[in-house]
Amino acid sequence: MQAFYKIIAFSASCAILSGCAFVDAPVPAEARQENGSAYISGRFTRNDTTENFALILKNTVTGKEYLMPLGDTKTKDPQLHNKVIALKVEPGLYSATHWVTYFGRTKEQTSKNPVNSGDLKMIHAFAGENTFIGDYDLKYWQSPHPTQWRSFYLNWSMRAKPITLDEARRAFEEEYPNLSTKEFHCLICTP
Repeated sequence: MQAFYKIIAFSASCAILSGCAFVDAPVPAEARQENGSAYISGRFTRNDTTENFALILKNTVTGKEYLMPLGDTKTKDPQLHNKVIALKVEPGLYSATHWVTYFGRTKEQTSKNPVNSGDLKMIHAFAGENTFIGDYDLKYWQSPHPTQWRSFYLNWSMRAKPITLDEARRAFEEEYPNLSTKEFHCLICTP
């Protein structure tokens, strides 16, 4: 039995040291609002890729980090088109510090990129309310290496697209019909 615990401890150590991304599960579409919980959501589109994307949301007071998955390549169609994803978090002030890519099966993190949008530096998540962070286009592509033959760079990008407050609210309520909140905030929506 002692050997079993050593294997578990060794496996956990390897996972931590290997850069695995422990991604938080998005709110299920049929979920109902929970008292005291806050929600951060967004709408995402991405092209076909073998890797997954996640956004690191860090509570600026407690330091707790949530990894918000931006789709999942284990589905039949790894492409996303205007998919709304919500994450349940503790109420507080959050900052989107990085976006990461990771392999779906192993959760091995393959890249970590800073979020350059000032709009995502202060995300207020209030109890019983939803904060919609915007509409984003995620892209993955390869480009040739300029000096090495048969080598290439892997490129990723995350860019905001315009969306109105009404469009954002409607998209959220279509994806999460039982989770409509009294207050709906949008960080980068147009009027």
